[in-house]
Amino acid sequence: MLKSSMLMRESIRYFRLLRYRIKNKVSKSTLLSIILFLSLSLLVFYISISVENQVTLSRSVPEPIRNLDPSLILDDTIDRSGANLTLLLISKSTKINDSFKTSLESWLLNGLVSNVQEIIVLLYHPDVSVSAFQRDLPERFRNQARVLVAHQADIASKSEESLGISDSRADSESMELSRIVLWGVALARSELILYLDENDQLVEPIDVVKRHLEDGKRILLTNTASAVRYKHRWKRQFPELTSILYQNREQQLIHERQDSICESYAWLQDPMSILSSYIHSCRNAFSDFFCSEAKYCRWVSSAPTMFRRSWALSTFTQEFIGSSSKTLNSTGFAVKDFDRAVNSELWSQSSDEIAFGEGLFMSSLGSIDSSDTLGLFEMGWMRYLADLNDWKRELFVDERGLKESFEDEPERPLHILTVPSLKDRFPVSAAELIGSGTSYESED
Repeated sequence: MLKSSMLMRESIRYFRLLRYRIKNKVSKSTLLSIILFLSLSLLVFYISISVENQVTLSRSVPEPIRNLDPSLILDDTIDRSGANLTLLLISKSTKINDSFKTSLESWLLNGLVSNVQEIIVLLYHPDVSVSAFQRDLPERFRNQARVLVAHQADIASKSEESLGISDSRADSESMELSRIVLWGVALARSELILYLDENDQLVEPIDVVKRHLEDGKRILLTNTASAVRYKHRWKRQFPELTSILYQNREQQLIHERQDSICESYAWLQDPMSILSSYIHSCRNAFSDFFCSEAKYCRWVSSAPTMFRRSWALSTFTQEFIGSSSKTLNSTGFAVKDFDRAVNSELWSQSSDEIAFGEGLFMSSLGSIDSSDTLGLFEMGWMRYLADLNDWKRELFVDERGLKESFEDEPERPLHILTVPSLKDRFPVSAAELIGSGTSYESED
C-alpha cells in the first residue's frame, strides 16, 4: 500500500507540472514525454494494486463450511441409483509433500481422475491457505476439485444435531476427523463415494482401474456389499500388523481375533482353502471379489474404500461414532484417524458385508512415522513370543510324535519312553500353555 500511495502522489505532482507547462507553451516533444511517463506510472500503479489483491487473497483463510443440516444429508435430488462417483480426499498435511505428489501423479496417470465425476478435498488444518494449496495441485486435478477448509470447531458445533454425533468420550482428534469425513460425505453430490488418503498411490494400469471401479459400483448398487475395499492385496510398502502376528498362524487368528479374519486374504495364496467358512465370492462382479461379514472385517484402514453416501450417513452416526470402546487391537498402535472413532463392538454386530479384491492402491512411506516404526518392532517381538508359545504348546500336546520324528531308527524301541512326559514333569506350565491360546488339536 505504501508503493501505491507514493505512485499516486508522483502522478498528481507531474499532472500539476504538466498543467503549468501547458500554460507556458512548452514544446511538443516535452509534452509527449510527460504524457508517456504518466501513462507508464498509471500502468505500474494498476499492476501493483492487482498483485497486492492476489497476495491478500492467498493469505486469507476462507470461510468455514456451513449449513450442513438434515435437508442436505437427506437430499432427494441425489440419484440413489446413479453410477456417478465422487472422490473424497481428507488432507491432513499443511502442504503438498512428496508423498502426496506421488499419489496425485498416479491418480492422473492411471485414469482415476477420468473415472470420477466430482472431487472434494477437505483440508484438516484450518490455517492452511486454500488458494496456495490449489496452486500446488496439478492443473487437471485442480480444475475438477473443490478444495474446502474444514473448521473443526464449526463442524463440531453443527454436527451434533445434523449428524447425531454428541458423545465426547472418544479421542478428541479422532472425533474431529470423523466429523470432517462425514461432513465431506454429506457434501458429495453423487451416491457413490471413493474415500482416499493423501498417501494412497494408485499402482494398477488404466484398464484394471476402470474394471475394478465398475465392479465396485455394481457391488454397491446391487446391495451385494456395503463397502468395497481397494487396498492392494500384494503390493504393500510396509508390513501390516495382522500379517506380522498371524501369517502362517491362521488357525490362531481364527480363534483369537475373528474380527481380523478377512485381513489374512492379503497374504494367503488360496484363501478359500482356510477361510471358506468366513468368506465367499461376491455376486455381480466380473473380477475376483470376495465378501465377508462385518464381524470378520473390522473397520480399520478405512481408506481406500468405496461406499454409498446414504449408507455412510445412516451408519456412522451416534450408533457407531463417539463410543469409548477401543477399536484398535491390544498392540497400542496409535492411529489418529476416522477408524479410531468407530465403535468396533457395534460394528461387529451389524449385518453389513464388506467386499475386497486384488486392490488398486498402495500406501506410500509417507504414512509411517517414528512411532509407527517402534510399533512394528514391538509387533515383531510379540510375534517371536507367540511362535515360542506355539512351539512349547505343540511340544506338550504331541511330545511322543515329536520324539518319534527325531528317532533315527524307527524299528528300535524308544529308550526315552521310560522318561516321564513333560506334562507329568511340568504340570503347572503345561496347564497354562495348553489352557491359554489355541491348541493345535482343538480344531472343531
